[in-house]
This record gives sequence, structure tokens and C-alpha cells, in this order.
Amino acid sequence: MYTCHLGVYRTEIVKRIGGWRKQFDSAQDYDLVLRFTATGAKVHHIPDVLYHWRTLPSSTAANTGAKPEAHQRAQNALREHLASIGRPGTVLDGPGEGFHRIRYQIRGNPKVSIVIPSACRRVELRGRKTWFVLDCVASIRRLSTYQNLEIIVLDNDDMSAELSDALAPYDVRKISYTEPFNLARKINLGGFSAAGEHLVLLNDDIEVITPDWIEAMLEFSQWEDIGAVGAQLLFPNDTQQHNGVNILQGNPGHPFYQFPADHPGYYNSSVVHRNWTAVTGACLMTRKDVYVAVGGFSEEFPLNYNDVDFCLKLNRAGKRVVYTPYAKLYHHESVSKSGNDLAELEAFKAAWAQRIPHDPYYNPNLTMTMCDFRIG
Repeated sequence: MYTCHLGVYRTEIVKRIGGWRKQFDSAQDYDLVLRFTATGAKVHHIPDVLYHWRTLPSSTAANTGAKPEAHQRAQNALREHLASIGRPGTVLDGPGEGFHRIRYQIRGNPKVSIVIPSACRRVELRGRKTWFVLDCVASIRRLSTYQNLEIIVLDNDDMSAELSDALAPYDVRKISYTEPFNLARKINLGGFSAAGEHLVLLNDDIEVITPDWIEAMLEFSQWEDIGAVGAQLLFPNDTQQHNGVNILQGNPGHPFYQFPADHPGYYNSSVVHRNWTAVTGACLMTRKDVYVAVGGFSEEFPLNYNDVDFCLKLNRAGKRVVYTPYAKLYHHESVSKSGNDLAELEAFKAAWAQRIPHDPYYNPNLTMTMCDFRIG
């Protein structure tokens, strides 16, 4: 219940939607806000401390279990909300009292194209010689419960016969990128030629953890108001690599980078569905029509920030970017990876600093120099 107690509501709308309802007592404000937003009304947050909340033994401020009926009635309000907006789904318990998970019903059986750009390098992984892309594709085919998939691997026209033979059993479509290095252009080659209604842009050094990762992302990607969906990525040492992307003073960053995998984040933000300004292109789902409409990845960012730029283009087009913690994958990106190209960072800031002066999903009272949400 992010809007909490102190709120100002337009009287005409409150009357129109029937005001507060007794059957939702103890979750009556949550029910009101759900019905309020269903009308299309906008919510604005004032990032200042305007009041203090007393703490009583009988209050959820002191004990989230003090009013067990509040949790259930909030879920009842959510169920009614889903019915009113025409989005069938199941309401489940979230990671704690007052947190919920909605599993949206997936409409139909849309094809999902997984686009994997790869340098096809041979590596040593868990004591054996292999290729990142081979282990990535193998984990997708072995573990994924969603079956209507197309897998596209983009090489640099230099895939070895040995790797090609190893990929053959996994029903992979291979496309060769033959131009000078530009990762964004390489991704676009795969994205624009994909057959799927939805695209998953995936690094080759990814391995699946949760078998229903596609479904968990597709639940959100299918809705018109959502432009991209990101997943939780963990390093092989079970620390966090990605939950979402903040942009602080023009600098994109990953909150809770290298924190333990089970760290919940700021107010459980790492373990619940939420909006972020951007998500990483290492694992990003989007609808192909949206991808085409915004021109795919901007090729003026040949290596870095093309994914953040893509998400900002979606924001500009009125689409939200959503993170789900229920799609978990390992990302073998080196935890000691060197810094980003400063020229590309300056180009990114030149393109977006004036348009996005403040991250809309970040409280300005928090630090602007760290990615751990500490007090600034």
C-alpha cells in the first residue's frame, strides 16, 4: 500500500466510485486506491516528510501480523480490481505480510523469440571446456516449461563447426553478423528478423534457474501499457547482479549489486514486482511490435547503455518497464568487469539528462552516489 494514509483525493472521483467500503475494513484505503487508479486517475507523490505515524501494539506499524484480516481483505480487493480491469489472474501471498503476487493468465500461446548475440568464445566453466552460448541454449531447452520458443543465435560469421554441431540438437536458428562491431546493430539484426510476437534479448552467458521464467515475464509483456520486462539475475556465487536500473545524476546503476541473493532490497523491492526506469538487456522481454515502433536498440550506443536508452524510449512512448523477481537466471558476467566507456556515458547523458533530470522511481532524499538506497 504505497500511497499509505496521508492522501488527497479528488472528491468527485471518490463519490463516483462509491467511497470507502465496509467489507474491506482494515484494507479500506488500499481498496479505494485500486478503484481510484482503475478510473485512469493519476497519482502524484510528494517526496517530503509531511507527517509522522504513531506506533501502537495493535497497529501494523509495529507488527505486520497485528491485523491478519488486513492481508486477506487486501487480496480480496486485488481480486475485485483484476476483474474490474479485465485482467484475469490469481492473487497469491508475496514475500511477507502486506505483499502480494499476481499471476496473470497468459492469453493464448504466443511465440517467443529468444535473441542471443554471441562471440562464440570457448570458455572453461565448472571445470570443463564449453561455450557460454551452448550452455545457455542447453539450459533453455532443458529447463524451460514454456515450449513455443524460437532461439536465434547471432555469431560474427565465425562459428566453429564443432560449436555448430553441438547446437544442432537444440533447434537453433543461426544468423551471421558480418559488419564492423556494433552490439546494438547485431541485436537489431536478430530482433527485426524474429518470428515471435514477443522477444527475449539474452546474453550468451546466461543460464536458467526458474523453469517458468518465460511465463513469469510473459504475464506482464502481454499488456499494452508495458513495454519491457526484466528478470532477477544472479552471479554464480549467488550474489545479485540485476534487479532493475536506477539513473542517478545521469548515471545508470544496478541497485544492490553484489548483495547476497536473498537480500530483499529497499522495502522488499528486489523480491516483489515493481516498476523501474530501466532493466538490463542481458535478459529483457518486449513485444516485437513495440520493439519495432521505437526503432529497436539505438546503434549510436554500440556497446553500453543501448538497453537503458531502449527503456527510456519506451518510457517516452508511454510504456512502463517492469521487473519480476520470479524469473531468475544466472549471469556469468565477471564480477570484476572493467568500467564502462566514458564516451558512451557522455553520449547517453547528452541524449537523456535533460529529458530525465530525476529518476521517477527513486526518492530524491536517498543517496545519489550509491546504488543501495541509503539516506542521502
